[in-house]
Amino acid sequence: MKALVKPTLIIMSVFGLLYLSAAMFILNFPVQAGAASQLDLAQSLMPYRILAYVGIVGTWKWLSFWLTKPAGNPSQFHDELVEQWRERRELVARSWWKVALFFTLFELVAIQKVGI
Repeated sequence: MKALVKPTLIIMSVFGLLYLSAAMFILNFPVQAGAASQLDLAQSLMPYRILAYVGIVGTWKWLSFWLTKPAGNPSQFHDELVEQWRERRELVARSWWKVALFFTLFELVAIQKVGI
């Protein structure tokens, strides 16, 4: 039971943050509901997308820690597994520029040109 407390708190915090973000977005959205059909969402939502892109790339080193973490308790890992984890974590952390390039190309092609 005690092992479930930390993941539960993390999940609840993430959903709470998403809920508050959505509420702030809805309250601050500059267009009334009836006029939304004529709105260019690609342009009007750009600051929010850019903020999300910067947030993900800015926290990429921390995210790489969690993306590469093997299952289990790190204090019980043997030395070889800890070394493999460290190497993978450093490799993923160094690839932040690939994530930034993906977001840039996604924004330019999928959002600006195609208008998804």
